[in-house]
Amino acid sequence: MEYLVTYGWALLALLVVLVALVSSGIFSASHFIFEECNFQPNLACSPYILYSSETASTLQFSVRNGLGFPIKFTNVNVSFASGQTPQAAVTAPASIVQDGEKYDVKINFASPLPRGSQQTLYVQLFYVNCMSASAADCSGTSGEYTTSGRVVANVQQAS
Repeated sequence: MEYLVTYGWALLALLVVLVALVSSGIFSASHFIFEECNFQPNLACSPYILYSSETASTLQFSVRNGLGFPIKFTNVNVSFASGQTPQAAVTAPASIVQDGEKYDVKINFASPLPRGSQQTLYVQLFYVNCMSASAADCSGTSGEYTTSGRVVANVQQAS
């Protein structure tokens, strides 16, 4: 009987430790999924942040042109991993970005995202190659290119 009681207390202590670990959230999926911002290799995405206030959310990121020639970004589209396209206002002026320079994008969502949650967003950047453009404003180029990227970020509290 003493043998069973001793092992019973040891198993009870082990159960208490396991319950404490599970309830602390250490085994939640967000601890195993890292934040990232990825586009094609020559368009590095850094820094980036996703934050939310009481009424709206904002995704901000910068893309550095490493393509070796100037480009002009023309449009930005965003969607959630679920396929839902959010109601968003994009602040990304159509401007020529020289090689090595960065391009800042700000996307304001109409509704707030839950703070502390991890969100996966798919972003499409549309641009034209200005290397063969005859005009200084990059007009006269043929063809628009699209690069797609993924932003995985924890929603921060707006400061």
